Amino acid sequence: MKNKITTTLIPLLFAVLLILGIQNAQAAERNSNKKYRPYDHLQPCYNTVFGDELYITYHNEVRKILSTGPALVSAFKQPWKESDSLITILKKSDDVTFVRYTEASTNIWQAVNKSRPQKYYTVPDSEDEPVTETIRPADPTALKDIKVTTVEKDINPEIARLIQTVWMLMLKEERFDYPRPNFEILDPSMVYYFGIAHGSCGRGIPLIPEGKVTLLAGITEELVSYATGETERDKAETTIKKLATKLLKQVCVDRPRQDECKAILKPNKALKQTRH
Repeated sequence: MKNKITTTLIPLLFAVLLILGIQNAQAAERNSNKKYRPYDHLQPCYNTVFGDELYITYHNEVRKILSTGPALVSAFKQPWKESDSLITILKKSDDVTFVRYTEASTNIWQAVNKSRPQKYYTVPDSEDEPVTETIRPADPTALKDIKVTTVEKDINPEIARLIQTVWMLMLKEERFDYPRPNFEILDPSMVYYFGIAHGSCGRGIPLIPEGKVTLLAGITEELVSYATGETERDKAETTIKKLATKLLKQVCVDRPRQDECKAILKPNKALKQTRH
């Protein structure tokens, strides 16, 4: 009887071990490849990725220079070379909502660098010679000389609420899943910071075509085009609705709590009858 039980259990035990082995191998492969796969969600704005003094100083200066106070929605664009800018949606009343675009006259990150003493090291050709250190003095006018341009345009309150819903859902997905992005692979030319009034802030890089962060950045760029007069209001709002609809479908498919997602999206059914 014992031999019969043993003979029955051995294949079962072997099958269980085989399944566990396959699952562990798949998990190990996912973890090893994790840094090579671009993420498609927002990460916390302030974390240990760039948690040094220079990074903190930079964001403090951005708030001083570009911020115009609490907004329903905000999106800050941090380029590597061009000037920094901030797009916000503000509410004056139930019937009046407007977009405000503020742009710095130069790159704030570079200005922050110039405002601090910088050390440079020169490595000699000969090993017998010492490494020389050069200190570049701080430029006290680097930040003071920055000018800010501001433009405002009215926007349909329903469109503003739709954008606010999209921002809120994306910020609810915010997570930090890898210690340091591999910039050799990602090589972003633009980093976006998305926020809501008195709420959280998410950092995103548009890496995947038609991905969630890319669509969110597309809405931001359309708002900028409208605010700066490059796009007419009707065309801008139509494009924003299309981008937001695509994004909401992706977000709701990925969300584990479908009831919560549907409850948030329910008011947006009236957008089809939006009046201009």
